[in-house]
Amino acid sequence: MGRKISVDNALLIGVALEAMARGKSVVLPLKGDSMRPLLKGGRDKARLTTSISHLNVGDVVLAQVGEGRYVLHRVVGMDGDRVTLMGDGNKTPEYCRREDVKAVATDFCIRGRWIGARSSLLRFYGKVILRIVRLVRGLRGCLCQWSQHR
Repeated sequence: MGRKISVDNALLIGVALEAMARGKSVVLPLKGDSMRPLLKGGRDKARLTTSISHLNVGDVVLAQVGEGRYVLHRVVGMDGDRVTLMGDGNKTPEYCRREDVKAVATDFCIRGRWIGARSSLLRFYGKVILRIVRLVRGLRGCLCQWSQHR
């Protein structure tokens, strides 16, 4: 087994984006736990491509959400040029412009097994996650209004 090295995230993303600009797909190890419970940082990987013909709610994308800050999150909403992103394990959304979406995940290596991002299993999982996100947002809004009226 090869030796593990640590690379600055911005540098790694930059190299990956350059490779994708030349028409290559790139496999990146996942870092962090924002996409839990399905995807786990340090264990799983994502194959990414910049061939984004049509961005859909439910897609998992690599997006720039700040200066040198990139996230791999699910698209949970789109309003014109504004894209709402959220990690499956996060409680609050992040936002970017459509042009800040740099790549889309085509496959994931989960526990050593590759599965297509648009497979029926992952599409079902994405729909369930999106419903839960909307439910939690709605409940949070109701609770906030209720607490203000008390």
